[in-house]
Amino acid sequence: MVDYDAFSKTHLTIHAKVMDGMEVAALVNAETAEGMKKLRSDGISPVLAVVYAGSGYGSVPYLNAIKKACAKMGIGIEECTFSEKTPEKEIISKVTELNNNPLVNGILVLFPLPEAVNGLSVTQAVSPSKDMDCITPHNRGLFVLGKERFAPCTPAAIMRMLDYYGISLEGRDVVIINRSDIVGKPLFQLMVARGATVTLCHSKTKNLKQHCLEAEIIVTAVGDRSKFVLTENMVREGAVVIDAGMDADLDEIGRSASYVAPGVGGIGPVTVAMLMKNVVAASSV
Repeated sequence: MVDYDAFSKTHLTIHAKVMDGMEVAALVNAETAEGMKKLRSDGISPVLAVVYAGSGYGSVPYLNAIKKACAKMGIGIEECTFSEKTPEKEIISKVTELNNNPLVNGILVLFPLPEAVNGLSVTQAVSPSKDMDCITPHNRGLFVLGKERFAPCTPAAIMRMLDYYGISLEGRDVVIINRSDIVGKPLFQLMVARGATVTLCHSKTKNLKQHCLEAEIIVTAVGDRSKFVLTENMVREGAVVIDAGMDADLDEIGRSASYVAPGVGGIGPVTVAMLMKNVVAASSV
């Protein structure tokens, strides 16, 4: 269950239903465990390679969570860490090596990469069959067509959370505060496919507060509180708020929202669970 004290010492002021990511992740992990049993019976031991460069905010806690999940699920992990000053060609060379390694079943590139590294060049280097976060041009094209094999982990986690709590998207007004290729854009597509009317907001959006006040569902994933914080005066009564970036003042927002997914114990565990599910699926070919 969610540890309320982890995100607030005044949690008793929250009246909204707290969406429990640990509970949802447990269900996803149970499904994945069944896949692992089949792999073991076939003599297959899945391995996930994680490529990480620099010191991007949020990446280290995510990596630590991935390592714990892999250990619990019985998935091997190969950490490929590079310094902030590592040449782009060296990172791409490592990715190519991982592509050609038959013992590696999945590759996850953690973002953000250092500014000197061309993210597109790195993503293009990943083999589509080992792309665990749907970042390659090939897989993203299939995703746009609704034919993807592996969905991006965080957007898939958000959709799974909404489904678990029976929150329909059809005909709903949604605001997503994030336009990244990893979260905002793919989540936009998933929600539109479910019949939602979605506004994708970002640092250049004018009247962000007004957009939020008109939304029935808000997903915020900025990930930098020095740049943005979602506050109570930006949220309408009865709205659903999903904090995927530790951006929201949930103590305040929880007084008026109907559902809240906290930054701690919310989408994070489900994102990791969806990653484990993708690794097992990639290993089952």
